[in-house]
Amino acid sequence: MSTAAQRFAFPLDVYAWLIEREGGRVDYLHYGLFERPDEPAAVVQLRAADFLFSHLPSPCKVLDVGSGLGTTLARLQAAGYQAQGITPDAAQVEAIRARLGTQASIACCRLEDFTAEAGCWQLLLFQESAQYIDGLDLFEAADRLLTDAGEIVIMDEFALRRDEPERVGLHYLPHFLAWAERFGFALREKIDLTAQAAPTVDWLLRQTEAHAGELQRELGLDAALLAQLMAANRQYRARYRDGRYGYFLLRLQRARRPGWRPGRIVGAGRAQQMRNLFAAVFGQPMSEAHWQWKYGDGRGAGIGVWNEAGELVAHYGGVTRAALLRGQPCRAFCAADFMVAPTARGALTRKGPAFLAAATFLEHELGYGAPHLVGIGFPNRRAFALPEKLGLYRGVLTRIMEVSLASTA
Repeated sequence: MSTAAQRFAFPLDVYAWLIEREGGRVDYLHYGLFERPDEPAAVVQLRAADFLFSHLPSPCKVLDVGSGLGTTLARLQAAGYQAQGITPDAAQVEAIRARLGTQASIACCRLEDFTAEAGCWQLLLFQESAQYIDGLDLFEAADRLLTDAGEIVIMDEFALRRDEPERVGLHYLPHFLAWAERFGFALREKIDLTAQAAPTVDWLLRQTEAHAGELQRELGLDAALLAQLMAANRQYRARYRDGRYGYFLLRLQRARRPGWRPGRIVGAGRAQQMRNLFAAVFGQPMSEAHWQWKYGDGRGAGIGVWNEAGELVAHYGGVTRAALLRGQPCRAFCAADFMVAPTARGALTRKGPAFLAAATFLEHELGYGAPHLVGIGFPNRRAFALPEKLGLYRGVLTRIMEVSLASTA
């Protein structure tokens, strides 16, 4: 059995096994950049790595987020970067230490939980790891970790169109870039690499089909599971071909520190902040049990906006409901708890906290490819007026009519 593939869970074990079988070793787990369709994986992956390095700033203090097999981390260090790697995958940490030595600068940690040397990092590097991190959490971490002129470099897949009800795991590029701007990051480079990267899926399909029997024997895979993987990759290929998916290099640089920044309401501390804001706005407390009933254990979601002092000044929430849309089951959110602190109500503009909370929530939670397919709400005229003025709502869609049956007795 492939020693590299042994360290990984499905389907990364399949990808590692196929690369190693073709070239005798595996250095990367990311996509390649093809010039011809018949090129081997090692060649196209190295070309992708070279392209990435050609768009990095000069040697600086860099956090390599999602370090894979450690090849990029080692190359960064050899090129003079002060490089630290992080990954939440213990198997990847083990593989990196086996390759680079036990003193390798690698930590088993999620980006969301990483706090070391906050404000001192000059570059956050994501090579096909950004797609696994919630976009708002990614920019919150960048805001916390980077210097005043710090940069983010991302080389990854993105969703370019959302026109199917199915949930999509990739970031929707227009929303992702809008969130970057709201956190004060300016887009310095945006390079479309779709045509060169998409053939990686073709390569993977060819290799999997050609070596299906060996994969089952050596990795102990069930034939049905392998068939599901190939079906998923065919669907992936179709989405690249019809323009739903794309592959880009993005270079973002902090241009300012905004007075307000959005973020998810997660964890006990932020839940308490939301309840405090509720009491200040509505003049009555929200108990912990009430918050849990609405939002706890995935029953709902909330987006907050914080000022420079770290105070929550706005909130837009939604409670998940099972619904039928044209007879088909779907997830809907029922809008709830749209509120702005009295001290921030003078900024009722498209750049103010009310707009930031509502717009970010709707982008993050609603529509094709998002957690909720539809949103529902029953606001009174006053509650409807502000989001309508901000361009978030477009008029009453329907009215509830009371139905009564006369007694025949």
